[in-house]
Amino acid sequence: MKNFLLPQNSLQRRIMRRVWYSYSLSILVSNAMARGFILGFSAVLFLELVSVPSVLANLLSVEVKAVPEYVWQSVLQSIVTGEVLQLIMLGIMFLSLLSFRFNLRSTLPKGQAMQHV
Repeated sequence: MKNFLLPQNSLQRRIMRRVWYSYSLSILVSNAMARGFILGFSAVLFLELVSVPSVLANLLSVEVKAVPEYVWQSVLQSIVTGEVLQLIMLGIMFLSLLSFRFNLRSTLPKGQAMQHV
């Protein structure tokens, strides 16, 4: 007859391996992880499509009172010239950041406010 009892050390290793697998899967399929991947992907793609140093240099060369008009004209120009992908990536980054904030707010216990640092 076979001995079905495993040594204590081997049994403990198997149990802990299952616990770690379960824990890793729960982290990988969480909403925050998916939103983080979306944010990271859109940020990398945005940085590949847009030269951020030149945008900042152009923004700093504009007078402060003309910055909103400059930004609006830049957005309109990118729509007209067909560079909509950059705006879509910017929108995805903005919406994913907003969803993080609302997700944090909905997970707090009732009556507890978010503390701003």
